[in-house]
Amino acid sequence: MELKKILALKVIANYENFSKAAVHLSVSQSLLSKYITDLETEFGVRLLYRNGRGAQLTPEGVRLLDYTQRIEDLIATAASDLRGMKEVPSGNVSVGLSSAVGATLTIPLLTAVRRLHPAIHMQIAEGISGYVNEWLNTGRLDLAVVFDKSAGPSNHENLVREELLVVSPSGQRPGDAADCAGIALRELPFVLPGRSNKLRGVIDAYTHELGFLLKPVAEIDSLAAMIGAVEAGLGHTILPFGAVRAALKDGRVAVTRLAAPGLRRTIYLAASTERVPTRAVQVVADLIKRVSTELGEQGFWSPSDEMLAAPSGKR
Repeated sequence: MELKKILALKVIANYENFSKAAVHLSVSQSLLSKYITDLETEFGVRLLYRNGRGAQLTPEGVRLLDYTQRIEDLIATAASDLRGMKEVPSGNVSVGLSSAVGATLTIPLLTAVRRLHPAIHMQIAEGISGYVNEWLNTGRLDLAVVFDKSAGPSNHENLVREELLVVSPSGQRPGDAADCAGIALRELPFVLPGRSNKLRGVIDAYTHELGFLLKPVAEIDSLAAMIGAVEAGLGHTILPFGAVRAALKDGRVAVTRLAAPGLRRTIYLAASTERVPTRAVQVVADLIKRVSTELGEQGFWSPSDEMLAAPSGKR
């Protein structure tokens, strides 16, 4: 199998036309047809539907191009690695974050990379935790900050512990107590992430230990929408402190610590086993650890007692 033949398939798929693809590649249509015939013979499947108007990928062709993209990514990684062997780390580094972690970590991390290693080009991908794990384990990311180290073969190391809190509409903190106990939780309307979300699993495990499960009035797999629903008075939720720190500081929400021993989860830094760890990737991994520690020292992962005690809007 020759890479140029697979790349030719990609160009044909983009144009959906042999003649335009031939012009783009500066080759004859007959040579392109031979490339596709060779590939179909080698793989034993049909890769293109041909008709009078052009050509479209078959499902098998779509699958092959997915692998082609990974090959191109690997070549780009190799190029970045070779450039990164110079004195100055450089090249592309892709990092995946859940929205909850990204709310705290993304901007400080990008700021640190730009200040210390401007030749590194950062690619940040945010999504729900399940998607981030999938992207990492299929080699689409170099690094990811995740909550579940059992999800796939990637290499994990402990990063930080973050605290989860009950988040309420401003002025509607449940009860007068500093901590929210199980009996109070059962009486509140909740807006929670869907059951496929790792955060929901943590919440359900916590309440199961208390002898019940929350029955949310709505399930939303969007951090911004969940916070917006709380601000609108539609219910309460449970989120990491870092995800709601800005809203709390602005007085748009109130937070309450869950009853002792509280609720915390470990955040892990994971490195893909599907991609070559370039020098730039190693530099960014070290920066993620450093920035996360500094954020912890500045109180970004858990609230101070003063923030919990102050009335809404006075933090």
